[in-house]
This record gives sequence, structure tokens and C-alpha cells, in this order.
Amino acid sequence: MKIVIIGNGHAGNTIASKLDTEGVKVDLYSNEEVSFYSRIRLPSCLGNKEKLKSLCAKNEPSYIHHEAVVAIHRPSKTILLADGQSKHYDKLVLATGSNPLDFFCDSGLDGVYTLRNYCDALEISDGLKSPVCVIGGGLLGLESALEINTLGFDVSVIQGDAYVLNKQINEVAANMVSEKCLERDNFNIICSQFAKSVEGNKRIEKLILQDGREIPCKTLLVAAGVKPSVSLAKACNLDIGKAIKINEFCQTSDKSIYAVGDCAEYNGQCPGLIPIALATASVCYNHILGKKIPYVAPNQLPTRFKADDLLVASFGEMIGKCYSKRVEDRYEAWYVENKKVVGVILIGSKSHLPLAKASLNKEVENIDVLLDF
Repeated sequence: MKIVIIGNGHAGNTIASKLDTEGVKVDLYSNEEVSFYSRIRLPSCLGNKEKLKSLCAKNEPSYIHHEAVVAIHRPSKTILLADGQSKHYDKLVLATGSNPLDFFCDSGLDGVYTLRNYCDALEISDGLKSPVCVIGGGLLGLESALEINTLGFDVSVIQGDAYVLNKQINEVAANMVSEKCLERDNFNIICSQFAKSVEGNKRIEKLILQDGREIPCKTLLVAAGVKPSVSLAKACNLDIGKAIKINEFCQTSDKSIYAVGDCAEYNGQCPGLIPIALATASVCYNHILGKKIPYVAPNQLPTRFKADDLLVASFGEMIGKCYSKRVEDRYEAWYVENKKVVGVILIGSKSHLPLAKASLNKEVENIDVLLDF
């Protein structure tokens, strides 16, 4: 049996490694020239090429091919490579991930970037000029902004929502994070504003906000979200919704083709998170090996973020009744629904990380015990 995998992110790499260990013939195709690396670590390496190189796996397995797949021909079970070669598969795994939203990247101006892969990080590192604007105050945007500022650049973060990290934490916690960030020199955060346009002569010179403000800008990093990469699947007429639709075994509308990770949609959901990518990968390689273990959404790993010496962690969902407490630079919010802890936010509260993990999805009798600090 010949398995072909397209994509060398967490999901694709995991499946290839597991199947290879089991003696299954695997070919993994990647349109990147480097070996496997963790994308979530790219922001912390901006401006440091040696640190970037250290992200990549030192030893590369023989099943990885650095060639782009440009088409899938389902009737003959073949893929077409950019160099014109075609390769047969018995089963095909789409692990194509997602692409960044690229506002203003078509402006024709130098200095406008997105950060999604290794080459992006290299290009940004080579092209950084102050002042820098970052569109997006989520995890990627804020972490990138802080790293760039550490390198000595003036940075402004433009966040369309009312506060930063709005998908991970509540407003009280976000305000604490913003306060910590703003203690830095030459660091600014503008919330409840969207970018309207860019101006410049060859290179970007200013970012225009919706309220008319003009922000000086010689480097623009767009970190405003991603969209599933479905072009190959769409071109071969697989069933597409928000992403590539899959069943409980990660099979697409063509049962010989699987989709996993960011590019896959199950029951209308495509969260784009590493725990989801790894969970779908597990279902996929087990099914290929003949083990029918249906997909179950995992308990998501905590989101962690560090703004200088302020540790941020969040678990679960911000729904139900919120019980919270703040003492100076420490803040906790526990969300309870139907007597169960469904979400936790911890700011500057490292000692309660084990308690938060142990309490998630468990019934709680006395909330005062959780807020005992």
C-alpha cells in the first residue's frame, strides 16, 4: 500500500512518522525547502537567523520530498508535481494547513509581510525597518510584536477587537497584559480600530486607520488570522465547506483521501489548533492501519503566553458564570457551567496551573477553594 501525504506540518509529519515506523510505504511532499519545524515558535525567532535554523529538524527521513504538488487526479489516483512528474497513491492524506489573511500584500509596496512559514520569517528578519506596525493583537501578532520590539524597533499593534488576545482571555486579563506590554519603550497598542489602507513610495510609509489616523510604518506585519488551504481539494471536486469536509475517520467525500489539521472540517468546525491537528492525525494513521477509532475532540491544551515576566494561561471556554479575583499582578477567572469548570484564565498565577488542569470539566463544590490566594 502506497500512502502519499501533502504537507509537513504537525499533522502530516506525525502521520508519516507513525506509518513509516509501522513499515508502511510513505511519501511526504512539502513545498518548503527546510525540514520539519514548529510554526508556533517562529515569532520568537524573528531577527535571529541562527535561532531560526535551530528550529528545523537536523535529520530528515528519506520519505520527505521538497516538491510542490500542483494537482490531484482522483480517477487514476495520482498527484501531479510542479516539475511535471505524476506519482501514484493508494491513499492520499491532505495536511495542507492554512494560509494567512494577506491584507495589503497586493499593494505593490515593499515592507509588507505575513508570517506563516520559515521563509516568511527569514524575509521579515532581513527586511525589518522601524517603525513597525502589526495588524492583529492575537497570539501571533502580539508575540511577534514583542519580539520585534525587543530587537530595538518601534512597534504599534493594531487590534480590531476591543482588547488583545480576545479569543483566549477576558477583558480584565487583557488589560493586565496590555499594561505590561505598554511598560516597554516605543511600544503602542491601538484597539477597536481596523486598518483602512497603506501609503508609500516603493516601500510602505504609513498605515491609515478607519478613523483617519495615520501611523508611520516602514514594516507592516499582517497577523490577522488564517484561512484553510483547500485549493488542491477544491480543484479535484472534494466536498468543501469552511474547509475540507471529513467524517469521524478523517475521510473526505472520496474515501481514499483523508484530510487532517487546519485544512479539515468536522461537524462544521475547523479550529486550527495543534491539539486538533494531532488528534486528527492519530485518527488518520490508525484508520490507514486498519484501526477504526473515531475522532473525538481533545481537551485542548492550555494557551500560554508570556509578556515579559507576566505569565498568561487559559483553558477551555469563557462561558457560564465567571468567578474571579485579582490581587495586584495576579488574576484568576474560573468559568462554571452546570456545576462544572469549563474554562480558566490565570494571569501571574503559575502555582495554580496544576489545579486548573485537574479541575477542567470536573464538578466544583466550593469555588472559594479555587480562588484561595
